[in-house]
Amino acid sequence: MMQVATSFLQGQEAALNQERKKTLPTWKHQEGSHRQDFKKGGSFRIQRKQEKRPDRFTLLTKTPREILALEKGKFKTPPPMTTPVEKRNANKFCEFHGEVGHNTDECNHLRKQIEDMLKAGKLSHLIKELKQNSGKDLQKKKGEPHGKEKPQAILMIQPWQKAVRQKITQSFSPDLEISFPSLGDDEGAEGPLIIEAEIGGHQVHRMCIDGGSSFEILYEHCFNRLRPEIRNQMVPAATSLVGFSGEIKWPLGQITLLVKVGDDEHSTSTWMDFMVVRSTSPYNGIIGRPGLRKMKAVPSTTHGMIKFPVMGGTLTLRSSKIIPIECAMVSGPEDQPPPVNKVEEERIKVAINPEHTEQTVMIGSNLTERARAKLCDLLQRNVDVFAWTPKDMTGVPRHVAEHRLNVREGCQPIRQKKRGQAAERNIAINEEVSKLVTAGIMREVHYHDWLSNPVMVKKHDDSWRMCVDFKDLNKACPKDGYPLPEIDWKVESLCGFPFKCFLDAYKGYHQIQMAEEDEEKTAFITNQGIFCYTKMPFGLRNAGATYQRLVDRAFHGQIGRNLEVYVDDLVIKSHTEDEVVRDIEETFRTLRKINMKLNPKKCTFGVEEGMFLGYQVNTKGIKICPDKVDAVLSLQSPKCLKDVQKLNGKLASLNRFLAKSAEKSLPFFKTLKKCTKKSDFLWTEEAESAFKQMKELIAKLPMLIAPEEKEELIIYLAASKEVVSVVLMTEREAKQMPIYFVSRALRGPEVNYTSMEKLVLALVHASKRLRRYFQAHPIVVITDQPIKNILSNPEVAGRMQKWSIQLGEFGIHYRPRISVKGQVLADFIVERPEEENPDASAKEEELLPA
Repeated sequence: MMQVATSFLQGQEAALNQERKKTLPTWKHQEGSHRQDFKKGGSFRIQRKQEKRPDRFTLLTKTPREILALEKGKFKTPPPMTTPVEKRNANKFCEFHGEVGHNTDECNHLRKQIEDMLKAGKLSHLIKELKQNSGKDLQKKKGEPHGKEKPQAILMIQPWQKAVRQKITQSFSPDLEISFPSLGDDEGAEGPLIIEAEIGGHQVHRMCIDGGSSFEILYEHCFNRLRPEIRNQMVPAATSLVGFSGEIKWPLGQITLLVKVGDDEHSTSTWMDFMVVRSTSPYNGIIGRPGLRKMKAVPSTTHGMIKFPVMGGTLTLRSSKIIPIECAMVSGPEDQPPPVNKVEEERIKVAINPEHTEQTVMIGSNLTERARAKLCDLLQRNVDVFAWTPKDMTGVPRHVAEHRLNVREGCQPIRQKKRGQAAERNIAINEEVSKLVTAGIMREVHYHDWLSNPVMVKKHDDSWRMCVDFKDLNKACPKDGYPLPEIDWKVESLCGFPFKCFLDAYKGYHQIQMAEEDEEKTAFITNQGIFCYTKMPFGLRNAGATYQRLVDRAFHGQIGRNLEVYVDDLVIKSHTEDEVVRDIEETFRTLRKINMKLNPKKCTFGVEEGMFLGYQVNTKGIKICPDKVDAVLSLQSPKCLKDVQKLNGKLASLNRFLAKSAEKSLPFFKTLKKCTKKSDFLWTEEAESAFKQMKELIAKLPMLIAPEEKEELIIYLAASKEVVSVVLMTEREAKQMPIYFVSRALRGPEVNYTSMEKLVLALVHASKRLRRYFQAHPIVVITDQPIKNILSNPEVAGRMQKWSIQLGEFGIHYRPRISVKGQVLADFIVERPEEENPDASAKEEELLPA
């Protein structure tokens, strides 16, 4: 056996030497004296034997068993085990096969599927990092010092990486002149020029030298392996990249890193600006013309080498033939990872103002490169529409809009006494006042009639928001009856549009100026002195009406067509990518006309889904804001009266999405009944059980859809002893989809109504609560109860007659129940409870026509 192995190694060595003679041109002998040659004979064979055999499976940070537990749903059913049952090890159990015979970590079928997933790019975050000096550390003697620790090495990040050994050779020459020898007809290197470099403290392999690239590129799979403190240095990119065929690609960002090429003895270092790009590539990055110019390097793809000056001479780097071959192998179409369907829409930060690169806008990643380029060009041409500093917000002209208080005649001015503030709050007040005075939003007052106090409110990020207590001033001002738009209508009007742009006005109400005679009435007191607002502040009565009147007049030609606006929140809605640019340009013209500025940090362009007025809106429908859900799920069981009030307040915003919300919340209301003092509060077991059930329901609230114009809508009714409930739905693709849930607790004598009266009361309540749906759509009530016969009975009297007249203005039809199509209707299967009063049935029979 040893003779066979020796013969094989000798033959392999001879073939290797013969190949080296063929491929090694004569000019390589000129610098061959600078290389480190291997010893001949047995020492070389011993070294080859000592090298570890590479594992055919990629090294990972987790075991196959751990990966199976984390990603169980992504694996296919394994083929049956081929080992006979009697020969299997009964002490080992495979969780992948569900049979005994081997451990989960030993299962080759599981490991092969993991490897296939790695090639598809699905588990690349689990690939183990390999240290370049891991094998050399074992050869050091015990008393030998380690010296300077080498930087962490980043090999090929893709799962098909093969190489672990260093494959870049370098040589030093004292000659300062850079020159390349002449080549014969059959001589020269093939493939790309690949080097390795220390970038940002990491030893990065597979860096491609490309003299045709105008930027340095760092691919995302390599960038993600850098240390967090290095990755945090990335800033938004201010320019796009153009490919060979003219396609435009926006980078994820740009980062400046120190690049060192060479070894500890001979090297050069320089700072390079890398564009971080998301793209499949066999390289970790590209060094282009700017980097080569900084290094003063001269590359030669024909010679397969790069030369650059160092201290005392010239350094030459050669990429071995193995690396380019491997790069060409993985670049083939058969090895490209398949496209992955994105679950969540990603957004790209873009700096459109070179003077304020730290302030960015968001752009949807679903836009094509062409549309993204047109959009960025449009934004860069309209940077004046955004307020980059508070000084940029000069305000809407007075002839367009200004806010007047219209204090009632005869009202005496009220001066509030100064309230003490904690040191932390005083600091926040002083900072906010100084900032707003500098921006021209406030000014100091010496003589005043009205005086208020500041109120500090904690934000979600633990910073402070300064408000002013205008309670007394608001009481002296009449209410402006200008109507605000209906929120539900505004939100639903965005559904069905695949492209949306969410805009936010800078400083909101501060865009509108106060009437000069009313400025000093907004005075408030601080430790720095007394100040008043020159622009409309938050907290003033009628401030919302003034702002809504402004935007309604300014955008009257766009509202409903390609724009929806609610006070200072604007959403542009478009059907196509071309319409996105056109609609944004039209909106910008209006904003510039009234001198209204946008906040770039809160603006998002060309996305499918976004937050608007507390709802998450996309093309398919409406979902509840995740923050509202988390706010309820994070609540502890109420321990006092105030906790129950907070809970009921949070649940009120979720009622539209929750079936029979009043019935499920009834135990909470009962704890407030006859609770006049804190000591009267009692949290019952029934309330605790309902609280836990409520959390489970809120964690899986359904998505609601918006009805189409003139679409037929369906109503289901349900009544219990103390609650009536309604669900408004529509049928699409043989499925009944919810639009709105309505529920109401019965009060006083309503509890004693018959079941039929309760069902009619539920329908009447729905017609009032959902009046716009009843007016704009044909309504079909699905019921097995004779509601139509009772309401059409000419002899009906009392409240039934009144309800019949109220419902008569709508086009309501009635159909019997056939089947329930939808899980959300589980609460509406039982339409009416069983009668507890034996006289109730007789009373309903009297209502029916003879």
